[in-house]
Amino acid sequence: MLIHVTSFIIGTLFGSFFTLAIHRIPLKQNITHERSYCPKCNHRLEFVDLVPVLSYIAVGGKCRYCKEKINIRYFLLELLAGIIFLTTSISINISILISLIIALVMAITYCIVVFILEGKPKAIIIIGTILIVANISINLLLNFILNITPAFSRRQSV
Repeated sequence: MLIHVTSFIIGTLFGSFFTLAIHRIPLKQNITHERSYCPKCNHRLEFVDLVPVLSYIAVGGKCRYCKEKINIRYFLLELLAGIIFLTTSISINISILISLIIALVMAITYCIVVFILEGKPKAIIIIGTILIVANISINLLLNFILNITPAFSRRQSV
């Protein structure tokens, strides 16, 4: 159980970083050496403002300083990354697929940045394709190579 909670938390941390990248890369800003800030009032965020998912809920989706609404995509991407890590840790040993998960989340992040920069719907098609290929790859890996069935699809015998 602890591994699943840890997996979710790690996933939200990755999601938080990727939302930062999605915001800053199109603006040509540094993604590793600058502190996070509110894009509306430019106030530097404190540690409590940076807790993925929970801080968004705690402030009601608004900046704690200027009270402007925070784009829901930050919350959704953090939550999605957490769920991806969680479901993987539930279905199989996380060490097997950790690199695939990170690559998938990075690819989604890249596609969102491309969509923001170019405003073209091709990024959505790319995201869908990546998700389909990832799903097929994971299923093939589980069913054929490792010869195991994901935990969420196993039937309990009575």
